[in-house]
Amino acid sequence: MIHNYAWRGDSREALLRFGPDGAPLMLVLPPLFEEANRTRHFLVEIMRGLAAIGVASILPDLPGTNDSRVATIGARFADWGTAVAALPAPAATISLRGGALLDGFAATDLHWRLAPETGARLLRDMIRATAMTAGIKAGELEAAARTQPTALAGNVIYPDLFIALEAAVPAMSGTIRTVRLEDEAGDADARLGGTPLWRRAEPDHDPALAAAVVADIADWMTSCGVR
Repeated sequence: MIHNYAWRGDSREALLRFGPDGAPLMLVLPPLFEEANRTRHFLVEIMRGLAAIGVASILPDLPGTNDSRVATIGARFADWGTAVAALPAPAATISLRGGALLDGFAATDLHWRLAPETGARLLRDMIRATAMTAGIKAGELEAAARTQPTALAGNVIYPDLFIALEAAVPAMSGTIRTVRLEDEAGDADARLGGTPLWRRAEPDHDPALAAAVVADIADWMTSCGVR
């Protein structure tokens, strides 16, 4: 279940793997920063659901995230792309929120996305939350984040990463299926009922939404000829 992968020289990170050997492999790309913590159980349950229908999946720790050996302040967008590209070639990617900013680096052109976001909107939410808690003006916090390491929503972010995220958008090449929650704004190929777990104050789970996601992914994989 717990494996590791090399992403640059001798640098290695952990990954979770579920599902049978030889099955179609899905690369799961989690949200960024605190949203990843809030949704990890949800993503693992999706992976277990896929395994139950004969689909394998991997969920990597990217450099500077989760249990990475790289400190959060050492996280860089380019390193995330390098790590994604170094992972075993998947049949398709599954991404949630900010994870969609990285699926274009994977060795596949099939991408399933749930509630994808731009880097600029993710940063805006983090700046707003931090400004309200710390009693700092959002504009001042944003200006500081471009020039010095700055704590945003509990994560110390280096200016290189902040600036890269400001410009980051999900790639539009390949075969893409975009799924959103019923009350969420934005274009979508399908909408599912459920709870936006990434906005909860603490980690949580929505079993019905996880089951609906697994079913939608399975149908999409069949339509793409990879299952």
